Amino acid sequence: MSHEYSKTPEALSRLTDSQFRVTQEDGTEPAFRNEYRSLFETTDTTSTEERTS
Repeated sequence: MSHEYSKTPEALSRLTDSQFRVTQEDGTEPAFRNEYRSLFETTDTTSTEERTS
C-alpha cells in the first residue's frame, strides 16, 4: 500500500495547530497533555514517604 504525500496548501490546512507545529516547525507535543493521554491508565507514583512528609 503506497500513500503519496505532497506538501500542498490544502494538505497543510487540514493539520491541527498542534500537528502543524510538530510537523512543520520542529515542535514537540506537550507531555501528558495530548489526545492519547486518556488511553493509558494513570497510576500514583508518589511514594508513601513523600505523601506523609
